[in-house]
Amino acid sequence: MQFHAKIPVHIISGVLGAGKTSALRQVLSQRPAQERWAVLINEFGELGLDAALLDEDDAAVAELAGGCMCCALGPALSVTLTRLIRQYRPQRILIEPSGLGHLSGLLEALHKAPLANYLEVYPPIWLVTPAQLLSPRWQQHPLWQSMLELSGWVMLNATDLATEFHWLAWRKLQQECFPPKLGWASGEQGQFPLQWLHPSQEDLQGWRWTPLIGAEQSLEQDAVELPMAVSEEGVYQRQHPWGVSLGWLWPASTCFDWAPLLAWLQEQPVLRIKAVVHSNQGWRSYNRGESGCTIANSAYRRDSRIEIIHSAPLDAALLSAQLEAFKTG
Repeated sequence: MQFHAKIPVHIISGVLGAGKTSALRQVLSQRPAQERWAVLINEFGELGLDAALLDEDDAAVAELAGGCMCCALGPALSVTLTRLIRQYRPQRILIEPSGLGHLSGLLEALHKAPLANYLEVYPPIWLVTPAQLLSPRWQQHPLWQSMLELSGWVMLNATDLATEFHWLAWRKLQQECFPPKLGWASGEQGQFPLQWLHPSQEDLQGWRWTPLIGAEQSLEQDAVELPMAVSEEGVYQRQHPWGVSLGWLWPASTCFDWAPLLAWLQEQPVLRIKAVVHSNQGWRSYNRGESGCTIANSAYRRDSRIEIIHSAPLDAALLSAQLEAFKTG
């Protein structure tokens, strides 16, 4: 492929529930009408749901599901991006890596040929929520540390949930962060400053990516995906080294009783749960993580799907039976 100028690439990272998809929706809604944008989404689970939560009128959307895009899906990353570029000729690319993916591995892949020949990777944007700032589980996780270290800009998302203790932790993070960041921001719904998409030469020189060695490299080498189990009923389950993903897929004709299904979605004590379903109240989407919950009408209508991500094993048979009871016919 021949390009007169390299295509800017923006990575919006963050651990599970940081609000990455909300940030994508916000920035896509402000895309200049004359520009062609593309989005690549990598999901931890087997069933891609984040793409279904976006309005594809705003950009061409591609998805890699079922693991980290630089580990389990490494070869597919280059193929998918190349196909996306050939087909749509985007002028800007946004990448949402999995909340359990390796940012250093993604950066390494993007800086190697052939992708490096036509992509210019801009400083990554890292989102974090108030709850995550005070969570030992995340703060002690190697992925958290590498995302923070490799990011150019940092945003505290879901500030409507922040207390005085969260703001103290936020200020402490800024004071102690090394290397220094290009900028910090705070807000709601992932609405980061749009100027972060247009870094100056000084910004680009202030953020330089070099390969990491040590803890994260070992973590990538050890992150072997276990076989995925798929039942005849369309239940997808995979055990990962850091947790489990469990998903259900139904044809578009399957209809659910929305009120009891919504109550079920709300009460599940899991890290992350997402859904797009055909219900007796129309097509509905549901997206809940540590930063809050979003419920909306859905433009995606190809099928119904629900996915749960958690750090502990899940009873697939029990949950499947409960979901079966919500079908209207």
